[in-house]
Amino acid sequence: MISGSDNKSMMRPQTESKNVVAVRQLYETRGNPDIVNTVLAPDVRSEVVEGFPYSGIYQGLKGVSDCFRGQ
Repeated sequence: MISGSDNKSMMRPQTESKNVVAVRQLYETRGNPDIVNTVLAPDVRSEVVEGFPYSGIYQGLKGVSDCFRGQ
């Protein structure tokens, strides 16, 4: 039997793009501002499409951080 943590590592390819790694970090840390500031560029722009919670366009580190925290 495979444990949950082993199963997760099996699902990830050996090499992931830097973008995939960054997005994974953002979601796993639930938008921790320290991680947001480390991973994203200061002029970041994120768009959450209509129909999803907190849909809208978020610009800058603070805007994206607020989006992850649901503000």
